[in-house]
Amino acid sequence: MPVANYQTFMAPALRALEDGQPRPRGQICDAVAEELGITAADRAEMLPSKNARVFDSRVGWALTYMVQAALIERPRRAMNQITKRGLDVLREHPDRVDNHVLEAFEEFRDFRARSARVAEHKTQTASTASAQPSPDPTAERTPQEVIATAVEEVNSAVAAEILARVRRQDPAFLENLVLKVLTAISLA
Repeated sequence: MPVANYQTFMAPALRALEDGQPRPRGQICDAVAEELGITAADRAEMLPSKNARVFDSRVGWALTYMVQAALIERPRRAMNQITKRGLDVLREHPDRVDNHVLEAFEEFRDFRARSARVAEHKTQTASTASAQPSPDPTAERTPQEVIATAVEEVNSAVAAEILARVRRQDPAFLENLVLKVLTAISLA
């Protein structure tokens, strides 16, 4: 079963912190997994970049968004603690906390506006490879997942372009290319 989007983990993460004690992300992940019945196999699923687990990443982003909305604070490095606002939100929305709930707070709206300005700036400075608008990356995936997917897409596009260029060349070019690649590998 695929791991749910990060917004699904917001209310369970707040419940894991409900006693007011500061906790590291790992303990929060364990509590969320236990509450939602996330299997060990689902917890082990890796991002496309293979540098982090999908579940851990999504819980981390849920925490980050709630920190931005001041539902959680970080009293010291790597520790998360619920705030009075977080307790109030949990009381008002016991079943689901998501970006729609967080939008009620100015701090979160400011965070989203800053993020949108950064994304807009990157879009304006990047060359547009496609005329299709990209979907909202925060709707279902975390920014890290969006980046990992984009890197994979770029790598695939570059590989396809190189392969197409090589195929257009005569056989002697391919022989020469193979020799150069093998020489470079042996010298590395």
